[in-house]
Amino acid sequence: MTEAEDRNRTEPDPREPSAEEERRDGNQYLLGGAAIGAAGAASAALIGATCPLCVVAAPGLVGYGLYKRWCAARKEAAAEAAGTEAQ
Repeated sequence: MTEAEDRNRTEPDPREPSAEEERRDGNQYLLGGAAIGAAGAASAALIGATCPLCVVAAPGLVGYGLYKRWCAARKEAAAEAAGTEAQ
């Protein structure tokens, strides 16, 4: 292997989460956002008011969860593409 090939080869960063970890984190954020949204909707129905934090946090957590799952899907697709190129 030449020196140029060594420089071009990238090894995964051990600090970077795997696709499985990112998917799990994304699911947790989605679940948290749904729970806060349900609590906000229940308080709005029962009391007639909801906390402003619930209005902001619920969509934020759901959006970040979807982003994490999208990143996980991209990592899996890249790993699959790299696996097929190696064959």
